[in-house]
Amino acid sequence: MISNDGSKSGFSGGEGAKYTHLFYEELFKNNPEGILLVDQKGVIIKANNEFTKIFGYTEDELIGANVDDLLTNNHLVGDAYTLTKRAASGEKFTFETKRLKKDGTTIHVSILGAPIIVDGIQIGIIGIYRDISVSREMRRMIQYERDLFNTFIEHIPDSIFFKDTQNKFLRVNQATLDKFNLTRHEELIGKTDYDFFAREHADKAAEDEQEILESGKPIIAKEEHEVFTDGTEKWVSTTKIPFTDSNNKIVGTCGITRDITPMKLAELKQAEYNDELKKLNIAKDKFFSILAHDLRSPFTALLGYSEMLKCECNNMEPEEVESIASSVYESAKKLYQLLDNLLEHSRAQLGRIKFEPANVQLVKIATSIIGLLSPNAERKNIRLVNEIEESLDMEADEFMLNTIFRNLISNAIKFTEEGGEIIIRAKLLSEVVEISIADSGTGMSPEETSKIFDNEYGFTHPGTQNESGTGLGLLLCKEFIQKHNGNIWVESKKNIGSTFYFNLPLKQSDK
Repeated sequence: MISNDGSKSGFSGGEGAKYTHLFYEELFKNNPEGILLVDQKGVIIKANNEFTKIFGYTEDELIGANVDDLLTNNHLVGDAYTLTKRAASGEKFTFETKRLKKDGTTIHVSILGAPIIVDGIQIGIIGIYRDISVSREMRRMIQYERDLFNTFIEHIPDSIFFKDTQNKFLRVNQATLDKFNLTRHEELIGKTDYDFFAREHADKAAEDEQEILESGKPIIAKEEHEVFTDGTEKWVSTTKIPFTDSNNKIVGTCGITRDITPMKLAELKQAEYNDELKKLNIAKDKFFSILAHDLRSPFTALLGYSEMLKCECNNMEPEEVESIASSVYESAKKLYQLLDNLLEHSRAQLGRIKFEPANVQLVKIATSIIGLLSPNAERKNIRLVNEIEESLDMEADEFMLNTIFRNLISNAIKFTEEGGEIIIRAKLLSEVVEISIADSGTGMSPEETSKIFDNEYGFTHPGTQNESGTGLGLLLCKEFIQKHNGNIWVESKKNIGSTFYFNLPLKQSDK
C-alpha cells in the first residue's frame, strides 16, 4: 500500500493474508444475498447469515446436510439434482425455482450457481440465493391487473383511447378500431382526430383536450356530434380525463366514448313529433275558436232573417222581402265559404287531400277563378286583370291551385277599395314559375305581414266593407304551395297595396 508521502505502509506477508481472509470471511458472512457452499456431492459445507434467515435453519443444522434432501420436496428433488449435476460439470447457471423452508412453507428463489475451482480442480459449488416470493407475487399481481385491464377495454363496446400531449393516439381498444373501420392498432397509433373526422369536430375535440391538459379538469358525459371524413354522422357521449405519470405530471388524456345515435335520433324524432303536436294543437284550438265564434255570426244573421220572413212576410212589401232574401243568401254564402275553408283546412291537416299533379294551363285556372269572383269585384267596382300568358303551362294539382288562386284573389277583393285594381301575373324563372297577385288596397304594416302565414296567430282583419275572414285561407295557400315544394311571401305597404307572390316548380318530383 502507498501512503500520501509516497512511502509504503500496510500489511505484508502472513499478516496481509490474515486480514484478506478476514475480509472475505466478513463479506461472506454478512452479504445481503444468501450464500451456500456445497461439495461435489451436494453436502453443505458453509452457509451465511442471509441464507439461514431465508430458509429458517441455523448454521449447525445446515452443515453436513445434503442440500437436495434439506431444501426440496419429492416434486422438486429431480430439479435440484439436475442443477447440481450442471454445476458439477463446471457449468454456471441461473434460474428461478421453488424451495422449502424449515417450517415446510415453499418460497420462490432465484439461484446463481457456479463451480468452485482451486488449482484447476473443482472442489465444490457456490450458490447465491435471493428470496423473490414478494417481488414474484407483485409481478403476478401486476400481470393479473394488466390482464384484467386488457380484457375489460378490449371487450367493452364503448370506444376507449389514450392520447399524448399532442393529441396523438397512444393506445386504443377494439371498439375504437371498429369505429374507424381499422383492423390493427398500428394503423391508429400516432394519428389524431384530424385523420378521421371532419375539421370542425376535430378542432373542437382538440380544444377540449388542450383545456384538460392545462386545467387538469375532466369533461364528463359531453354530448358530441361526430362527423367523419366520409360524411358519416354519429351522436356520442364522451368523457375525457387527464392521466399522469409517477410524478403526478399530466402527460396526456384518456377518454371513453359511447354511441348514443339511436337514442339521439329518437330524441330528435320525439322533438319533431312534439313540434308537430304543438302545431296540430294550435290548428285544433283555432278550428274550435272559429266554430265557436265565426260560425255563430252568420248563423245568427241567417236565423234572424229567416224568423223575420216567417213571422212578417205577409206584412212586408215585395221590396222588403227581396232585401231580406238577399241578406239570407249572403249569410248562407259566407257560411258555405267558411265551412268549405274549414273542411279543406282540416283535411289538409290530417293529410287526407291527395296530391295529384298533372299538366295545367295557368291562364285557364286564373280565368276560371276571375269568373267565379267577378260578382264580388263588380259590387266594389274593382277591375280584375289577367296578364298570364296562354302558353305558360306546368305540373300542379289543379284542385290545390284553384284553392290558392281563389283565396288570394278573394282576399285582394276584400281589402281593395271601390274603384281599385287587381292584377294577376306569372313569369318563368329557370325551372320555377313565379305568380303574383297585386292589389291597390289597404296594405299592411310590417308587423301584420310577419303574422299572416303563422298558425299561432291566425291573422285576420275586416275588409274595406267590413267583410269578415277566418285567416284559414292564407294558411291553406301556404300548405298547398309547400306541398308543391314552393314558397309564398308578401310585399305590402300601408294604404298603398299588397302583392302576394308564390312560386312553384315547373315539374313535380314523385312524392
